[in-house]
Amino acid sequence: ELDRIRAYGSSCPVRAKSVIADLGEIDAATSAAWLDTQIAPRRPLSGEVMAALAVHAGEEVDARLNRIASADPVQESRKDALFWLGQIRGEPGARLIEPFLSRDPDAGIREHAAFAISQSRSPRRGDLLISQARQDGSTQVRSQAWFWLAQIGDPRSESAITAALNTESSKHVRQQAVFALSQLPEPRAVEALIGVLENPDIALDVRKQALFWMGQSGDPEAIRYLDRMLATVK
Repeated sequence: ELDRIRAYGSSCPVRAKSVIADLGEIDAATSAAWLDTQIAPRRPLSGEVMAALAVHAGEEVDARLNRIASADPVQESRKDALFWLGQIRGEPGARLIEPFLSRDPDAGIREHAAFAISQSRSPRRGDLLISQARQDGSTQVRSQAWFWLAQIGDPRSESAITAALNTESSKHVRQQAVFALSQLPEPRAVEALIGVLENPDIALDVRKQALFWMGQSGDPEAIRYLDRMLATVK
């Protein structure tokens, strides 16, 4: 019975206190197939096994991870598979994640798919996150899509999120969208929050949220801006 697993690159030297039993050359397909048998039903080591599976070469691994993400009865296993598709499997993995962003009936899976696509290096990840943030029926999913868009520092974050502040019907999502702006790399975060504060077309409650996150940032430019605001108060 498997009780521990570690994945190493083929050029990595391995040392252990006990004798190492070398099983010889095993092709990637055979290794991946064996690991697949250790994932379901969900066990304490299933996450580690899936990580080991994800670093194997071959398109078959993409297919195996996609099958787990699509059909495994345990949500945690589905999330793990999506994560590794985004983290390691490149553009093919990103293409497999894409349907989960909008078509999966489980909002928790759609939310996790946004995280997974943000971890990929796909040049389309910004487009996919913006589309989900604008269209998903779940307020939690839309909120997290804006958050991950800002986290990856997409150059369209400021314009897309600011536009959503005027069109989004959910107060919760609007507030989370302002928080997402605060998570942009500096100095973009402060500049984006100032833009919200100085836009009279944006609702007052949203502008108050921007003011709050300005104060929380501790950024010197934010402090100077707040000082100037206070100086104008009679």
